[in-house]
Amino acid sequence: MSVALGVVAGRTVLGPAAAPDGVDAARVETYTVTSGTLGRSATYTAIATWGKLPFGTTAANGTLTSFEIVSGETVDSGSQLFAVDLRPVIALSGAVPSFRDLTLDSEGADVSQLQTFLRESGYLRVSADGEFGSLTESAVKKWQKHLGIEADGIVRASDVIFVPNLPARVLLSEEVVVGTRLSPGDAVGWALGPAPTFDIQLEAGQRGAVPTAGGNAEVISGATRWKAVLGQPSIDAEGRTLISVTAPDGSPVCGETCADVATSGEGTVFSVEVVTLSEATGAIVPVSAITTQPDGSSAIALEDGTSTPITVITSDGGRAVVEGIEIGANIRLFAPSTSTSTDE
Repeated sequence: MSVALGVVAGRTVLGPAAAPDGVDAARVETYTVTSGTLGRSATYTAIATWGKLPFGTTAANGTLTSFEIVSGETVDSGSQLFAVDLRPVIALSGAVPSFRDLTLDSEGADVSQLQTFLRESGYLRVSADGEFGSLTESAVKKWQKHLGIEADGIVRASDVIFVPNLPARVLLSEEVVVGTRLSPGDAVGWALGPAPTFDIQLEAGQRGAVPTAGGNAEVISGATRWKAVLGQPSIDAEGRTLISVTAPDGSPVCGETCADVATSGEGTVFSVEVVTLSEATGAIVPVSAITTQPDGSSAIALEDGTSTPITVITSDGGRAVVEGIEIGANIRLFAPSTSTSTDE
């Protein structure tokens, strides 16, 4: 057992041969305190996927003769999507689908959706009241003239596709190609969510390595690193553990560059570096040099036999960053005794 001989300037003075129980005093070594940084991370794989919502169905009955957009492109209200029998099909904002021709004296929410577009585009100067009057008819004719089609003032059901949330990135159906015969109700594609979701995917055998929710991480995209935090783990239908990855403020981790994330396939693979031990810089000492005092505090024995209190900032199990000791100081290392004895 260590024997305290006195207290000098707040430090306990130990005898020359004093050492903790179970330690051979003859094997006490010294170590010079160095300065450095401790930290640890683990790398996982995250999959970025885009959510898909039905983009809308066409009311057209004819042959798809051309595409005016490409898959993954952002469309807004008024964007031409494709042509059927050489007649353009336009995306307009609205929750009510296009189900009938809109003409003079038509009334309803679909008329209001059309009028809203005409007002925002500068063709109509009255309010969107849902009543297709002469002013709306005149505005439609101006719009049709701009599109290069017959200006008859009639918006056919097949001329537009009303989409609930525009602008939106559109992922076209791979089954719809030029030459396809379209029928009313055919789906032309999907509207993608505003940003992809990033999820670390762990198979059943990896669940023991689930990182801590709220932990810090970085998503690696080429030479770019996006700061991120980890969400709560969940289990998907295939039994995999999913851990969401977002920006520190909860927004999409890809920020303003989300449009660069591929929209095709089963998702884009990214590496995620998860911090398992936060970095700390300071005086580094071996953990074996740290002793615990009766009051629960930590201390280190200096080369001259005195013991000085320290505060452990972080530890990787073998080394620790501490406060309370000077860089360059020599401290004692206590090696466990290898000798054996038999009580008589």
